Amino acid sequence: MKFKYVVVGAGLAGITIAERIATQLHEKVLIIEKRPQIGGNVYDEYNDAGILIQKYGPHTFHTNDKEVFDYVCQYCDWHEYQHRVMSYVNGNFVPMPISLETINQLYNMNLSEDGMDAFIESRKIKIDEIKTSEDVVLSQGGQDIYEKFFKYFTIKQWGVSPAELESIKFIFETHDCESYQPVASTRWPMDYDYTRITEFKKLTGQKNDKTTILKEIPCDGEEPFYTFPTAEWKALAQQYRDLATQEENVIFLGRLAEYKYYDMDNVIRRSLDVFSEIAKVN
Repeated sequence: MKFKYVVVGAGLAGITIAERIATQLHEKVLIIEKRPQIGGNVYDEYNDAGILIQKYGPHTFHTNDKEVFDYVCQYCDWHEYQHRVMSYVNGNFVPMPISLETINQLYNMNLSEDGMDAFIESRKIKIDEIKTSEDVVLSQGGQDIYEKFFKYFTIKQWGVSPAELESIKFIFETHDCESYQPVASTRWPMDYDYTRITEFKKLTGQKNDKTTILKEIPCDGEEPFYTFPTAEWKALAQQYRDLATQEENVIFLGRLAEYKYYDMDNVIRRSLDVFSEIAKVN
């Protein structure tokens, strides 16, 4: 069988563009995918405990794009979820992003908003020329906040070789308890190898006597999940883009194909836009 269109990869970009071509242009599409399932990194499944888990890490969908929202609504139902994140610091969970509640819990104080502003102002470090993200945090929050929330988390997440920085090791654990942590997503900036723990029941609202968590550890040798934000790797990506312009009838679409970070809704938005261009010449 011959196909006019071949899509490599059945992630959000691939399945969106394939669906549009098949249903709107009425063309057969061959999809090539190395994994045994479709959906890319948003694929989910039930584990042995009957808990719905996201095999490639947590994904919560949000968008302000009505066209994208209406498109997705054709294929799914929604579970309303209010995202809250906490960070484990000094033996306690404190709210993120940093707020009045965070400061009061962390330093065992009872400050007002004005009091918090004065407290943080007294700890800021004057930096004449802001050059790095470290400079930004030090100038806005001071040394202690930088070290407790950002320094070691950043080292674990990004302070390694390029090969390591792109990958994540996923460790799933099922525990004989109804709740493992106070919120669905917690950050671990200090003392532990993992940077984030997700408790899936708190994402989905499932009821189960057991609970499954996911620990994420930045590592090397695994499948790449993130673009690596350095000048060297950006330059290398540009070389591939330049080579891509020499290819006829080939479109590079999606996070890894374009070497660009996209949220889920932006991947779909980009795919719909690319399809619009394809449709114009058909």
